[in-house]
Amino acid sequence: MLSRTFQHVPRIGPETERRLWRAGFVDWHTCLARVGEVPLGEGRKRCLVSFLGRSLTALAAEDAPFFARWLPGPQMWRLFAAFRHRAVFLDIETTGMGGPGDVITMVGLYDGRQPRVFVRGINMAGLEQALRPFSLVVTYNGAQFDLPFLRWAMPEVTVPPAHLDLRFPLARLGYRGGLKGVEQQVGLVRDPWVAGLSGYDAVLLWREYEAGNRDALRRLIAYNLADVLNLEALAAFLYNEMVTHCCEEGGLSDYVPLVEVPTGNYETCLLEALRQVRLT
Repeated sequence: MLSRTFQHVPRIGPETERRLWRAGFVDWHTCLARVGEVPLGEGRKRCLVSFLGRSLTALAAEDAPFFARWLPGPQMWRLFAAFRHRAVFLDIETTGMGGPGDVITMVGLYDGRQPRVFVRGINMAGLEQALRPFSLVVTYNGAQFDLPFLRWAMPEVTVPPAHLDLRFPLARLGYRGGLKGVEQQVGLVRDPWVAGLSGYDAVLLWREYEAGNRDALRRLIAYNLADVLNLEALAAFLYNEMVTHCCEEGGLSDYVPLVEVPTGNYETCLLEALRQVRLT
C-alpha cells in the first residue's frame, strides 16, 4: 500500500486520495504515466509529479527517513510491507515509569528471524550496534513509553528513523487496551509460563534477579520475548486489516497483496535468547 498512497504529498489528504483511486489513479506509476488526466489543479499536479518521482527514488533506495518525514503519523502502517525486511520489533523492561532513578533493565529485539536480548549489567552495550541495520522500528505504545525512555536513558543509542506504533492504528480499528489485552482480542495466545504477567510483574522479577534468583531473569526474558514476537504478528494483522479497510472504503478493485501473519517458534527463540546471556 505504500506505492498507492498520496497522503505524503503536500495538500493531499484522505479524501483526495480516495478520489484519485476512484478515478483509476491507484498508484504512483499510473499517475505519472497519465499525469495529464489526473483530476487536480495544475499547481497540485506539479507538486504531485515532483513528490512521486522522489518517492519512487526513495523506495528503490530503501530511504525510510524520506517516508518517515512526509507520511502522516496515522499512515505509518503503510511502511510495513515495503520495509518488513528492515524492521525490528522492540520492547523494553524498566524498574518504573521513568521517574528519578528508574532504569532500563532489558531491551528485546526481533527481526522476524532471530531474537536479541540485551540485559542491564550483562550485554546492554551491544544494543547500539544491533539496531544499526534497521530502518523501521515497531512497538506497542512505544511513542509514549519505550522510545522516549530509551532516548533519555541511553542517548548514545540511535533508534531507526521510521517508527510504527501499533497502539493507535489498532485502536482506530476498535482494538483498544494494553498489549496483552489487544493480543487476546485478535486471538494471540502466550506461553503458559508468562501468560498473565504484567509490566509490574516484570519489575518484581528484576528485583528477584538482583537478589540472586537467576530463574527470575529467565522468566523475565521469556516475558519480554513474548512481547516482541507478538509485535510481529500484530503488525501483520494490522497491515492486512488496514489494506482491507482502505480497499473497501476507497473503491480499489485491483488486487492488493496482504502479508503473511507469522506463527513464530517461541521455544526455539527463547533458547536462543537465553543462550545470548549464558542462561542455558
